[in-house]
Amino acid sequence: MAKQGFRSKFTDGYVFEVPKIEYSVTRERLTGAAGVGSILDLFCEGLQYPKLRECLPERKGQNAYDTIQYALSLLAGFWLGADCLEDVEKKGKSDEYLREQLGGRVPTARSLGTWLREFSEERLSKVQSFLSRQARSYREHLQIQEPIVLDMDSTSHPQSGTKIEGVSWNYKDEWCLDSLSCFDDAGFCYGFELRSGNTYSSQGAEVMLERVVRELRESYDKQSKPIYYRADSAFCNETVVRTCLRLGLKFTLTAHGNMKWERFVRDHASEADWQAWEYGEEEIQKSIEKKRPLPKVEVASFLYTPSWAENIRFKLVVKRTEEVEEEGLFEGMGRWKYYGVLTNISDYLEEPQAIMEHHMHRGSAENRIKAMKGDYDLRHMPCLKMNANHAYGLLGMIAMNFHRALSLVENPRCPGFSKSLRQRMIKIPGRLVRHARALKIKIEEHWLREVERLRKAWRYPPEIALTFRLRLNST
Repeated sequence: MAKQGFRSKFTDGYVFEVPKIEYSVTRERLTGAAGVGSILDLFCEGLQYPKLRECLPERKGQNAYDTIQYALSLLAGFWLGADCLEDVEKKGKSDEYLREQLGGRVPTARSLGTWLREFSEERLSKVQSFLSRQARSYREHLQIQEPIVLDMDSTSHPQSGTKIEGVSWNYKDEWCLDSLSCFDDAGFCYGFELRSGNTYSSQGAEVMLERVVRELRESYDKQSKPIYYRADSAFCNETVVRTCLRLGLKFTLTAHGNMKWERFVRDHASEADWQAWEYGEEEIQKSIEKKRPLPKVEVASFLYTPSWAENIRFKLVVKRTEEVEEEGLFEGMGRWKYYGVLTNISDYLEEPQAIMEHHMHRGSAENRIKAMKGDYDLRHMPCLKMNANHAYGLLGMIAMNFHRALSLVENPRCPGFSKSLRQRMIKIPGRLVRHARALKIKIEEHWLREVERLRKAWRYPPEIALTFRLRLNST
């Protein structure tokens, strides 16, 4: 018989109550970021690490930290999820293990800000080149054989301060800075340029593209491994197109409305030009499960002559989707919605649908930007000076590249973003033990197996097989 007043969870009226837990103090030295040491070790073992020092400002004071300590402190802060310079200092000083990894002391937020302001334009240019070389070396290390695809896009960085250099109102009515980034199809960043908030999206794109392609040409043969380039309609202009042609890139650009291409299609297209969109088995199965019919989609290609060069013909691939009015005067009637892509991929074997599918995967760059602003908190910049914020953003992209490489090594088929890797491989609980003048760390056995597996996979990475989206028609 149950005691009076006691209610079992198997009886009616059971109410859960949080159990009382007593807290006590331990003198054992503990850490909540036992995995950051292995991440720093792997980063410092890389072939590109010695070249990073050459890009950093020199420190000449007697009591000054080594310049690489500032860089590693910021990189460790990014990997741990620090939100600002004060957070980097706090995380470093509150964790003995991280403090030991950084040489026994961590720079203060003020000294980190001073160090960032010492980046000159020449130093920033060197870090830009290092970022490209780092991304290229990780791609080679992971043995990614597919043709490289570059995705370029810009984004805003909303700010609240009024004295931040370069902050301005943009076309979205945001008080912000702006940045231009270039990623490849594996998720590695090759370029990051911080700019004034009212800068047009494609401004400076040709300069970044020339630098990135020059770095890539050092290891990728122009004839056997073509380089592809994708961007949205803001980059569909004469300057970017001429740069792509001069560099020998195969580009796909979302057609800009200023080209008046929709009027061109309506005037020159006949019903015989359009062919039905071929849905894959997975898409068909999903539509059956959700009991929603697939939309009617058709695709066609035309030859388009730009207004700035009458002797050039580009392929204009157009996708039209039928949208049915669900209410109102024209309920039940359909109308076509058009989406165009300008490209110089003119091989007859490459079908319009294949080109369109290839271009539609440009959205992966937007996911990288979302991770950059969310996982590393590069949405907001910590300093007043533009060069300091630019250097801070570049170091964040260096940290992001290494995180991306580790994610590909850990799970080549479905790599995760930084937040998941941070929770599983960095924020590991551990106990610090000092023995024979050496600091040791003890962690649970399953955590240790994960760390050792990651180290082994990084030294002997599997071959990463990306799916190259531009399918060739064998007929």
